Amino acid sequence: MKDNVYSNRTDNNKTAIFIFVALYGIINAIIKYNDLFVFLLLLFWTAIIVFMYKNKILGKYGISLGKYNKPSIIISLLFFALIILRHTVERLLYKSEYNLSALKIILIVSAAFGEELFFRGIVFNYLRTKFFNLRLPLIISSVLFAAFHIVNVFDNGILYTLVQILFAYSAGMCFALIYYLTKSLSLPVLLHIITNLFSGQNTVENSVITVFISAVLIIIPVIYLLYLEKKNETVH
Repeated sequence: MKDNVYSNRTDNNKTAIFIFVALYGIINAIIKYNDLFVFLLLLFWTAIIVFMYKNKILGKYGISLGKYNKPSIIISLLFFALIILRHTVERLLYKSEYNLSALKIILIVSAAFGEELFFRGIVFNYLRTKFFNLRLPLIISSVLFAAFHIVNVFDNGILYTLVQILFAYSAGMCFALIYYLTKSLSLPVLLHIITNLFSGQNTVENSVITVFISAVLIIIPVIYLLYLEKKNETVH
């Protein structure tokens, strides 16, 4: 009886978090960015954190310091290096402008936290309970994460949106792998923030660089999965 009550409570918590984060996605898509929006955004995430804290489920969805190991650190550093490389090449070769405002920073941090909580903390965790291997949860959660960026087509056009989708899939694979290794969203959120901070402009030149970086990024989880298979480890 006690197990059933705990199971029901866990399912209710998962449903509530799912609805909250989905609601954030809808609000983020339809409301114009202004001071009121930022205030509501901060209020929204405060409510989410308080709800998760009171229900003692922060750690369950990756909101913790986690445990860092050599693979997670190496993958994070490689990802960081590639993002900085993309930004540096774009600025040096194509003289792109780079402007940040307080509003943009808040929106970037909010988007990074919300998307990581949803796609890694909820979706990836759920898929891990349905599959006995790591490969499928990585791929499926990353495909969903990439598909989420289709909405950008209304602002950026088809070509640039396709480039964003490709990059989102590659980045999503890396984020999910790091989350799997650390059991924490801290590194994925940090890397996601850095990625968005240095996202660059929608130009043909930047798109070429992004496609190249995406191709390199996808190699990282592939190599790690092959490494695990070579060691004949069962991934749980």
